[in-house]
Amino acid sequence: MSVTVGQPQEAIRRDVLRTIAFFSLRGQALTPTDVWRWLYRPVSSWTLVQVLEAVQTISRESLLTMQDGRVVLVGHEQIFALQSEQFMDAHRKWKIARRVAWWASLIPGVRLIAIGNTLAWEATRPEGDIDFFVITRPGCVWFVRLLCVTPLILFRARPGVRRKHPIDFTFFVDETQLDLSFLRLLPDDPYLAYWLASLVPLVDDGVFEELWEANRWVQNALPHTTQVVPAWYRCIRSGQRIGRVLYRLLLWTRLMPTGERWARRLSERRFPPAIRRQMNQSTDVVVNEKMLKFHTADKRRAIFDQWEQQCQTYDVLS
Repeated sequence: MSVTVGQPQEAIRRDVLRTIAFFSLRGQALTPTDVWRWLYRPVSSWTLVQVLEAVQTISRESLLTMQDGRVVLVGHEQIFALQSEQFMDAHRKWKIARRVAWWASLIPGVRLIAIGNTLAWEATRPEGDIDFFVITRPGCVWFVRLLCVTPLILFRARPGVRRKHPIDFTFFVDETQLDLSFLRLLPDDPYLAYWLASLVPLVDDGVFEELWEANRWVQNALPHTTQVVPAWYRCIRSGQRIGRVLYRLLLWTRLMPTGERWARRLSERRFPPAIRRQMNQSTDVVVNEKMLKFHTADKRRAIFDQWEQQCQTYDVLS
């Protein structure tokens, strides 16, 4: 969409409000710089200065509330009171996530272990999940998942069992299924774009760059963002070397295909009714030899509908 003379102020106002509306609905406040970074499908290549000025202008119109350098839509000021609690909870969750990522990195076939959703944004609650996304080598996605979730079952650390800081391994893909564009909801799916763009890799052998390149559509939706580079103290490196050695050993002994078959058979027997009902009926629950996605309570559609309604209220629909 091109912007003609006389339109820029209205166009940038639209882009800024739409972006802030999405995050306010999810309970997150943004800095003005973050607003520029996370602009969703902007109609023009706005500069950082233009966005900062637009945020100030819209704030003077009493459509935004700014506090401590962060901004939300008017009516969502309760977010500010929760920020310090969310940050402290996220700090505790990161410690747990690193420990879990370390032992998961020992599993043969693991290439990437990343954190997604609220912890990636450091906007968590004590009862909120620690969500992991895992990329594996070909032919071992079921095997890796089984070894990831079995300790969680034994230690009662999964959602629905543990009340605080539950650990959730519900999304696995192998390296041949890095393009996730087919998971997008129509007509639009901002949630998936933001989810991918905010992934924080804790364990990575280089496949995270391949994931980013395979999903160029995210960069079209979020032209100002770049892939996340995690802080050095959050990265896990030692365990993955052991995992690679074990993977080669399983390939050499030809035990990996057998392990994969048994892992799939055992896992499918334990599927709860919700997964059986939704399996491969939509993009919420996807089960095959390359992808395991168990989002039985996928909220993307509801979030999109709420976002559109909010945008309509402010007359900034696309």
